[in-house]
Amino acid sequence: MPLSLKDRLRFGYSSLDLWMGMLLLLSSAFMVDEADWLTLYFHFAPVATAPGRIATVYPTSFADDNTPIKGFTYRYQVAGLEWAGNSYSTDSVKRPGMAIPVEYCISRPAISRLHGTTIAPFGATGLLVAMLFGMGGLVIVLKSVGRTRRLLALAADAALTQAIRKYVLKQTPSDSEDTVEYKLHYQYSASQQQYTLLIITANPGHYRLQETVVYERATPSNAALLSTLPMFMQSKLAEHG
Repeated sequence: MPLSLKDRLRFGYSSLDLWMGMLLLLSSAFMVDEADWLTLYFHFAPVATAPGRIATVYPTSFADDNTPIKGFTYRYQVAGLEWAGNSYSTDSVKRPGMAIPVEYCISRPAISRLHGTTIAPFGATGLLVAMLFGMGGLVIVLKSVGRTRRLLALAADAALTQAIRKYVLKQTPSDSEDTVEYKLHYQYSASQQQYTLLIITANPGHYRLQETVVYERATPSNAALLSTLPMFMQSKLAEHG
């Protein structure tokens, strides 16, 4: 079945997994931008302490466990020069004019933070979470793209046949999951051979004993239930038989 560019785009962006992965990547990018990258200097470079004084305290739009995160500007002196910095904390005690130690990198005195604070709103933990979100989102997007490519190849060289559900296996949920899943084994014939299509679902009642299967003529093992494809693709495939 010929597919236009519009069809391919509609097919690709109809994947909920793709949107979920992109959302995780976007969240990761936002968190990375607000995470405490410079804290790495305090772990891998020599650090010293200098006396400092808070200049201003201002509210931010961020929170940690529903506790508002505040921003602090401050000044400190190193080697006869005055430096300014910005830090973040949930501390409600710090006030303008308060004297407080400032931690700074010896090789780069401009990189500093008030003692007990972070350089960015989310801190080092936010950096770790951002990386986990980014990796998770990337994996989901890559899997979605791979699945979409297989289904596009299937739709471009599609044939329809009937499949019979042979049996259903119930999977025991893990300790971290309460949802019970079922494996539905459908069997169909193509090119004088038998193939099995596996469907994993939490709602086996949504599937009938006999279902229409779409498979790729060149690679019959590449198949999907017609009912699982986007509606516009179902209509096109039904038209082309």
